Amino acid sequence: RKFAHKIVNWSKEVFSQDTPSLFTGLEADLHACEHRLDEAKDCMVRLQVTVGTKLKALNLVTHYKLATYNLAGLNFAESVGFFESAYKVHMQVERRAMVPFMACYAG
Repeated sequence: RKFAHKIVNWSKEVFSQDTPSLFTGLEADLHACEHRLDEAKDCMVRLQVTVGTKLKALNLVTHYKLATYNLAGLNFAESVGFFESAYKVHMQVERRAMVPFMACYAG
């Protein structure tokens, strides 16, 4: 965990905080591992707003991660919405491997 913190701190020095990078995803997972789910969700929202709309695969990841963070926090209604939007993105980019899995969680 110390090494992950070092990487996140390094990325904050190198990259502008106004433009989240893939390191923002690492930071989000680090927060989630430390049971700081609100901070993890904030990281994913920042990533989704700036990068997710341009890169469809990353848009899928941000929706999926937001779903799992909400599920971990027992926010089931929000989790369902994010799983549903994740599998819709997955289908739009003509990938189908995770659709049944996410559809089960979406209800």
